Amino acid sequence: MIAAGGFAILRLDLMRVPSYRNAHTLVVGVLPMACLLTYLSGHRLWAIVPYALGLLSKETTVVVPIVLLAAAVLLERRDL
Repeated sequence: MIAAGGFAILRLDLMRVPSYRNAHTLVVGVLPMACLLTYLSGHRLWAIVPYALGLLSKETTVVVPIVLLAAAVLLERRDL
């Protein structure tokens, strides 16, 4: 029983809270998604803000205008 308690204490030390270096991954996913949702909700000028912040955080945000164009084409086809 003492060994199980010791293992539990040591295991808690190994499972610590993730560091802030992984927060960048969250920003890379959230900002382009915010841009897409803002654009599709009709606030096209306000979509520039998360897009610009996304470009500053990671260059893969460059793909967002292509996704917006594809979404606009698909939404127009659905309305027909």
